[in-house]
Parts: sequence; C-alpha cells; structure tokens
Amino acid sequence: MLEPAGFFVQYDPATRIRSLIIPENYFAHEIFSPYEAYLMVKEKIMEEQAKRPQKIGSFSTLFDLDYRSRAANIKLATEMIDGYKLNPGEEFSFNKVVGPRLPERGFQKAIVFVNKEKVEDYGGGVCQVSSTIYNAVLKAGLRIIERQPHSIPVDYVPKGKDATVSYGAIDFCFQNNTKDIISIRTFINKNILTVELFQEPAKQL
Repeated sequence: MLEPAGFFVQYDPATRIRSLIIPENYFAHEIFSPYEAYLMVKEKIMEEQAKRPQKIGSFSTLFDLDYRSRAANIKLATEMIDGYKLNPGEEFSFNKVVGPRLPERGFQKAIVFVNKEKVEDYGGGVCQVSSTIYNAVLKAGLRIIERQPHSIPVDYVPKGKDATVSYGAIDFCFQNNTKDIISIRTFINKNILTVELFQEPAKQL
C-alpha cells in the first residue's frame, strides 16, 4: 500500500504519545478517501511499533537500604549491567560484565554464603542482582547456560529461583536464543531493584 506523501507518526518518549502528522494540503487535494487514509495510518503506526523495543520479561526484588555496604554493591553491579545488549546467539556472563568484586573497583564488604556459612567479603549482595536477572530471563524464555543456587536459601526471590555468583568460580550465564537484539535494563527505585529485558529487531545487512 502506498503512503501519502508527508504522512508520518511522531512519537514523544516523555509522554509515550504518538501523533499523526498530516500534510497541510491533504484535505485540499482529497487524494485519498478517509477510509484509505485510516488504513495507511494504521499500517504506519504498526510499522513504527514493530521498530520499537518490546518488553519480554521483567522482575523486581526488595533489598535493605540500611545495610549500606550491601546496598552499595547492588547499586554498583546494577549500574554496570544497565544498557547491556546481546546480539542474536550471544551469551551474557555476569562475571564478565560486572568483573572482579574488588575494593579498588568500589565494592564493599557484606555478607556472602560460603559452604552454608555466612561470612563477609567484598561484593556481598551482587547475587541479588544476578538472581533478579535470572528471574527476568525465565519470564522472557531465554536459554539458561549456567546457573547455580546458593548453599543457603535466600528470601528475596521465590524458593529455587536464585542464581549465585562468585568471580572466577561460579557464573550466571544465559544466551540470546532469538533472532533479535536483547537489551538489559537494570535500575533501582528506593529499595526496589528491577530488571527489564527488551527485544528489538536486529538490523538486516
């Protein structure tokens, strides 16, 4: 179907409102009937929607702001992951993206689980980030490559839905097994950590 010259849909990300921009001379020339114009506009809107990223999975967890060192580690790991994109077939590695949990990189000491015991170590709390991502990935139906549960049950995700990580030893990995690009959005609002996964068409070469 041909598009009338000058027709386009304008999207405002701030308000999430789409506006139809109609050329000034459209009604003067009456080239198209109202129904034909409606079909053209509908097709244009659907094309624009198909180009925009679609949310395919999300999950949120709560954490204690008063446990400042742990909260700081969660915030740091969240910032490192936010905006990460996976091309079709590419794998996400938590340890690769976040890197070593060292004090010179801003990580602080907080509780971690070692052989069913609680001890303090740098980066304590980042497992909540990996576990939140894991649950979002499950909702999105992406392929899990590597995942291990904690040696002690955690209370911030449903039982059996956690994913522990330890740099150089235990990783959480998943694969983008779609034909599209997957982007990871991670953000914090007060004491709520949220992970959202978006799917957008890969550019055709």
